[in-house]
Amino acid sequence: MARRRRMARASTRAPQKPAAATVIAAALAASWERVENELERYREDPEQAGSHDLRVGLRRLLAALELARTLEPEALPEKLSDRVKRLLGALSPLRDIEIQREAVEERALEPATRHDLLGWLRRHEKKLGKKIRRRVGRFPVAEVRSGMLEAALALEQRAHDPTSSADLVVVGAVAARYAAFDRRRRGALEHDLEELHRTRIAFKKYRYAVELAGPLLRPPSKPRKDALKCFQDELGALQDSVVVLELLSRREATRGLADELRVEQEKLAAHVRELLAAQLAAKLPEFSEYLP
Repeated sequence: MARRRRMARASTRAPQKPAAATVIAAALAASWERVENELERYREDPEQAGSHDLRVGLRRLLAALELARTLEPEALPEKLSDRVKRLLGALSPLRDIEIQREAVEERALEPATRHDLLGWLRRHEKKLGKKIRRRVGRFPVAEVRSGMLEAALALEQRAHDPTSSADLVVVGAVAARYAAFDRRRRGALEHDLEELHRTRIAFKKYRYAVELAGPLLRPPSKPRKDALKCFQDELGALQDSVVVLELLSRREATRGLADELRVEQEKLAAHVRELLAAQLAAKLPEFSEYLP
């Protein structure tokens, strides 16, 4: 009897799991707020803001939109996601230039070669920057904000539906992201850098889904969260080397440096493939333990 009373008291103290629709509505609102803030920051001072934070915000927003659409597909028209994707795509070449410029500034180059490369990058960055500022200026902030609000309201209504299977739907969407990453990493062991890049994109989408749906999943330990970030950083460094090599391979003056970087790239690619092989050999599939 006493044991039952203790169990009853423990159950009343246990925190109630939030409704899946409420979790996704909050994730959607937070993701949009981040993008709106970054858009404003970019408008005010694009050189200071850069493209990285805005691109990260847009990617997280797309991940939140995907999860929200699994619950309320009618509340989020495809054109809303298409607008976000177009802006993200326009920012990619600008981000490549930022990565290339950072690499040139860090590498030991002859002053004349450094000056030539930085001048070339500045000219292209300026040209691209004008196009991006126009795109950012034309981005329909008020319309997208309204769409986000409508979607959040629809999700909150879903949260109060006692017959809803939203938890299963959202967890299923995260599991689908994991499965997509798992397929990519198995193929990446035998293919080129492009396949590793696709693996990186699939992993990034899975990681965003895990973060956005976090309250519905198993709480990750700090080592597991660190492992997620570390693995993504390794894949990101490999892709950055591809972008930098694209620049250095074009000029005779930097061919030697390009050859050195290519050797570094091969070592990094081999290391990433070792990580992938270790993940596949593990008894518990790496990164799958977040799923309940």
